[in-house]
Amino acid sequence: LKEGFTGAMCVCVCMLRLPQVFDSVCELVQSALDGYHVCLFSYGQTGAGKTYTMSGGPTPEQQGIMPRAVQQ
Repeated sequence: LKEGFTGAMCVCVCMLRLPQVFDSVCELVQSALDGYHVCLFSYGQTGAGKTYTMSGGPTPEQQGIMPRAVQQ
């Protein structure tokens, strides 16, 4: 492993709402803003909601990870 690697984190979003998903990864988002290398990887079947989880919908309650990260 590369020196400085701290591990991986897995979040199963199948039973979570978007605010809960963001709360699960917000520390990773902050680490990216602090200059660390971070990867948020969405994996799943076509139509499973990967893009929706990352981008969200048109209302503030439906914001995905990316718009919530910009607001934070």
